[in-house]
Amino acid sequence: MHEAGIRAILRRTTATAAALAGLSGGVLPGWAQAAPLGARDRLTAATDQARAWQKDARLVRVETRNADAQGRSPDWVYVFDSPGSKQQTLVMVTGSGQPDLVPTGTAYRRPLGDFVDSPRAMQEAVRRGLKTHGAGMTMSLTGGEPAQWLVSSGDQTYVIDAASGGFVRREKD
Repeated sequence: MHEAGIRAILRRTTATAAALAGLSGGVLPGWAQAAPLGARDRLTAATDQARAWQKDARLVRVETRNADAQGRSPDWVYVFDSPGSKQQTLVMVTGSGQPDLVPTGTAYRRPLGDFVDSPRAMQEAVRRGLKTHGAGMTMSLTGGEPAQWLVSSGDQTYVIDAASGGFVRREKD
């Protein structure tokens, strides 16, 4: 599949996850806004929830639709794949800090290895020219070779190597 098609799928999946979580406004109704954190800060809670769902759960995607200029967000969505059950689930960690499990389709199969945290990816995108704004930026990380952070603001997407944190390229939507 060519890159524009992959980006379109990623945007739809992120939008679906945000809609499921009620994140379009950034906060679930009646919930206190959590402190913004990097993607790794909520990963242990998400992984524990996923492993309770399926023992062989492995992380295949990380995303948020409301990253701040430091690459932090109060709301992160983690997608886990279970090779044994051939199923996937979203684990959303939002305002309460309590993970919520939402079954989903099977769009991603490649597990994520070690990756630089979202603040480092955002810092590199900003260093390379990303214009940040208060409305929140989209950040997503999907397994593959190599795994890459996609950091989007407006019509610009900055691709950051997830293993090294180095700049790969800038794309205009």
